[in-house]
Amino acid sequence: MRTCSQCQRPAIVQRAGHFLCVEHNAMLQQTVDRENAADVAYFNYVKAEAEELAGLAPPGSARLEIPQPTVHTGPVHNIRVDRSVVGAINTGVVQSLNVSVEAVRLQDADGAGAIAQVAKAVQETRDLPLDRINAALEHLEFLASEAARPREERKRAVALAAAEAVQKILNLSADLAAIWTVAGQKIVSFFQ
Repeated sequence: MRTCSQCQRPAIVQRAGHFLCVEHNAMLQQTVDRENAADVAYFNYVKAEAEELAGLAPPGSARLEIPQPTVHTGPVHNIRVDRSVVGAINTGVVQSLNVSVEAVRLQDADGAGAIAQVAKAVQETRDLPLDRINAALEHLEFLASEAARPREERKRAVALAAAEAVQKILNLSADLAAIWTVAGQKIVSFFQ
């Protein structure tokens, strides 16, 4: 498995000859976006100046507009795969889970927190074999994606079966079973 050239986490993409993880790819993309915005602003300024000189625009109308930086007000990642004891969890599932948790957070912050709490505990556990960890994360990803949908469009029966499967897996560990006892109720409430 390729690792990020910046931090040694699993790489998801190769850019300019470097393998990058989700976080460093996002950082690079933000930098590229800022540079592109500055270039476009300068191009627009030069165009406006040319229009002014040609008499197509009133004098003094050419202004250099400075692009505003993108400011993220919420968490970018709810579940972070970093120095995990697991070693080979499916980072694509974790990435999808993060996106779904953010969508759920817009509707129900407590429910999103419950999903993130369970996913983080599953990812960090040493009590379960890798195949069970991956299965639990896949079920949680499905539950999160369904919870993000409008209530009338949710696949309730399938989601409740997935929640039951998660509970069975988590019951193999006393610590995870205790977390599910509280957080699981919030997750299941999306489908009742």
